Amino acid sequence: MNEQDLRWHTDLISNATQDARVKMQLADDRMGAALDALAVAQNDIPAMVTQARLVEMSDTPSQYMSHAQSYGQDIDRQMRKARDLTGEAGDRLREGIEAITAAKESLEALETATPEPSVTSREQQAWPEGVPTLSDLRQRIELFEESLTAATESAEDIGHQIEQSREGLTKLGNASYRVTDRAESAQLIQDAGHEPWRAAHQMSDRITAGIATYEAGHRESESAARAASELDQAVRAGLNPTEKPAQVKPAETLDQGAQNRLHERLGGKDRASTLRDY
Repeated sequence: MNEQDLRWHTDLISNATQDARVKMQLADDRMGAALDALAVAQNDIPAMVTQARLVEMSDTPSQYMSHAQSYGQDIDRQMRKARDLTGEAGDRLREGIEAITAAKESLEALETATPEPSVTSREQQAWPEGVPTLSDLRQRIELFEESLTAATESAEDIGHQIEQSREGLTKLGNASYRVTDRAESAQLIQDAGHEPWRAAHQMSDRITAGIATYEAGHRESESAARAASELDQAVRAGLNPTEKPAQVKPAETLDQGAQNRLHERLGGKDRASTLRDY
């Protein structure tokens, strides 16, 4: 593989891996904010449910039905906020997976250009001490990708569970505040509180437990980003891990379709502009 293509691939791998790492951190922040929103909702639910008893016992049941609806609006606002934040987290994580996919395509191009060096061939090529081999880099990138995928699936499911829990709040909000049947109105209030309470409690526990997943993912992301950066720096310093017959092909370049896919995934930085940076 000629020097320009080699440097372009290693630069893309390094940048894409770092970009995925940033996306995971952004997703982590969104999930933390969703946890805060669920806590606010959970704190307001008992006050809303209390209105059910007052609707049954008070001489002015419509007043307490109105109070319950007001609480319900506040709770629903926080539940929707938590849902939207988990959706944003999922979006960032999917963007991270896209970046890792681009990195793996460039890594595959490097792997195709040369067999992975054995211990003896590594010595013959004077492979620098501490520079990750292509198989080292692939292992770290794939571990990071697994963390991103697990976090994405979790964020999507949490958002789905939160959305489903809003049904009773929607019914309460759409009901008339004028009470004609005390028992029916009281039941409507209680039903509106049950699912959000369960979801807020369970999803909060899942997000809290997921912190360990994110921490592991951050470790994998750091490892992958560091390995990609070290290989990129070694290539800039003159290392060419591809076989010599491949190195002397001056016309060897990425096919146009591959260039376009990587260009789209990384937000528009094309091959020519990348090479001009050197």
